[in-house]
Amino acid sequence: MSLWKDVKKTVKDGFTVATEKTEEYTKIAKVKVEILTTKKDLDKSYRDLGKKAFDHLASDKKTALAQSSGVQELLDQIKTYKTEIHDNEAEIEKIKKEADGKSKAKNQSVKPEAKPEPAPVKKSAPKAKKTPAKKVAAKKTPVKK
Repeated sequence: MSLWKDVKKTVKDGFTVATEKTEEYTKIAKVKVEILTTKKDLDKSYRDLGKKAFDHLASDKKTALAQSSGVQELLDQIKTYKTEIHDNEAEIEKIKKEADGKSKAKNQSVKPEAKPEPAPVKKSAPKAKKTPAKKVAAKKTPVKK
C-alpha cells in the first residue's frame, strides 16, 4: 500500500474507534445519571424514615414502629431504590463487556499487515569538543608623523 492509503486507513480506523468509545461512554453516562437520581431519591426516603422514626419514638405511642403510618411504605420504597441502583450498576458492566467484546472481535478479524523493518539508524562519530579560540592581540604599529 502506498503511504497515503496507510494514513487514510489509520485515520478512518481512529475515527471508528472514537465513535464506538463515544457511544459506549454516552450509554454509561446515561445509566450513571439514573443511578445518581435514584440515590438522591433513596437519601430522601432515608430522611423521611428517620423523621417518622423520630416522631414515633418521641411521642408516647406504644405501637410498634413498623406499624406506624407510612413507615412500611418507606421501607418498601427504600428496597425498590436499592434494587434499581443494583440493576443500573449491572447495566453499566454489561455495556462495558459488550464494548470490550466488540473491540476484541474487531481486533481478531483484522490481521496486521507485515511491515518491513525500518533501516537501522547510523550513528555518527562523536564530535570533537570545541575549544575556545585564543585571542591574539593585534600588533600595534607606530603611527608616523
